[in-house]
Amino acid sequence: MDIVAVIDTATNTVVATVSLPATTEPFGVAVTPDGKSVYVTGQHSNTVEVIDTATNTDVASVPVIFPQGVAVTPDGKRVYVASGTNVTGTVSVIDTATNTVVTSVPVGIAPYGVAVAPDGARVYVTNEFDNTVSVIDTAMNRVVGSPIPVGSVPRGVAVTPDGARVYVANYGGNGIGNGTVSVIDTATNTVVATVGVGVLPVAFGKFITPGSSILWGVDSLLPATPDLFIALKDQAGAPPAFWGRYIGEHDALSPGEVTLMRNNNCRVLVIFRDTTNGELKTKPKAIAQARAAIRIAQKQMIPSGVWIYADTEFPDQSPTAEWFAGWFETLQGQGSPYGAGVYGNTSNGAVPKFGKAFCDAYPHFPNPAAAYVYTNQAKPGQPKPGCDFKNRNFDPAVLQCNPPTVIQQYALKCAVPGTTRNVDLDLANAAGFASMWKP
Repeated sequence: MDIVAVIDTATNTVVATVSLPATTEPFGVAVTPDGKSVYVTGQHSNTVEVIDTATNTDVASVPVIFPQGVAVTPDGKRVYVASGTNVTGTVSVIDTATNTVVTSVPVGIAPYGVAVAPDGARVYVTNEFDNTVSVIDTAMNRVVGSPIPVGSVPRGVAVTPDGARVYVANYGGNGIGNGTVSVIDTATNTVVATVGVGVLPVAFGKFITPGSSILWGVDSLLPATPDLFIALKDQAGAPPAFWGRYIGEHDALSPGEVTLMRNNNCRVLVIFRDTTNGELKTKPKAIAQARAAIRIAQKQMIPSGVWIYADTEFPDQSPTAEWFAGWFETLQGQGSPYGAGVYGNTSNGAVPKFGKAFCDAYPHFPNPAAAYVYTNQAKPGQPKPGCDFKNRNFDPAVLQCNPPTVIQQYALKCAVPGTTRNVDLDLANAAGFASMWKP
């Protein structure tokens, strides 16, 4: 009998076992972000078994040819499974709502490991017999760019929490210590380092970074200054990992600030402020604003792959579903080099004005999994930390349609001791941090 063992992490003991079909030969395992389902690849059964964690039972079987590595997207809506033989290779994409394969993406020969970027926008697949890594764009479910040459017989693969690097375990072939790990820069999709390791590495897994997957930062209406950086470091015990600043016609990020951010290894949370001029009602207006945001970002030399967050925080803006559709369709559409997000009020009281309109439009966005929300609200019922510069409790309010809420503003207008300035305090998860500009 083939089984999956369930381990209690508090005691490191097996507390349950889940029976699988006798010919399964379980191989890869992936858990959905909500912890409700586990996907297990069965090499010999040519299936992916689905386990319900509430009952620890096998509840579904999804046909996939010779499945190996498996990974779930951050929004929990898709499962990517390496599928193939020594002469073929695809990645099967499973819809978790129906547990059916909705498409297959051709990759290299004998795909083995699968890893999803923290923002859900890319999937990295090792091709064991091609000695390459394929990169899949999840919005279109197709391979982008040429395969990335890595070491001999690549197998395991993992993405860093900030999405900047991919690590690939190269198994090698002669068993005499020739194992290596290739380090890929995701900005260029090139190998920037090769690390020698032990014999025949496989290395399935993820980066485990307790405490460091939540990043602390600030945002401000007025410019960042060197003195402010020093004062913030004194208060927080570390400098801000990111700084939210505006692009647009008003209170715009300056070239001097960009240099300051670069010198302090601080990312820029890019906020488009020109959306604060009046109500946000029509789709044509949103399209015009999104195009303006793209032009301004390009003029400021902001590289592709950065998210632009529209400022929709004020109650009198009242964005509509049509406006949200225009903003996301333009920034997520073909020809746009940037990602799309919104900065808004996700509290219960704001739902009629912001949340309902957003959720009405959300299912129709080109890529809902990458439609990021930057909220200025904590989850209802949670204590407010106030101007605690050392707070790291990321617990944002999330709209009913459950969009990826990746940045939380947890305190407003906090006076910075030793200065005459105040800033807002923010937290970002790994996907939110990866969406920011690294000057």
